[in-house]
Amino acid sequence: MEDERIPPGHPDDLPAITATLASYQDLLGSYHPHTVAMGALLGATLWRHGQRALGRQILKRAVEDAMRLKAGHPVQARVWVTLSALLQEDRERSTIA
Repeated sequence: MEDERIPPGHPDDLPAITATLASYQDLLGSYHPHTVAMGALLGATLWRHGQRALGRQILKRAVEDAMRLKAGHPVQARVWVTLSALLQEDRERSTIA
């Protein structure tokens, strides 16, 4: 089965990801699939690169926003899988430490 996660971006891309998210929110609204996916990308990138609390908060918001999309929209699954994968990584790190 193909991995449906939204992969985290590079930390150098955070300003561009943040600017794109702001533009999508202004132009498309908070509940547009592109906006939701960009929010998940920002959250995953922050989380993966050491800003876990902020990343988790943004990713959880993306999950909430994704639930406002039409039922069964592919972005919903991708956002959930992304959050789940990052939570699993955190659990694995805590058991190793």
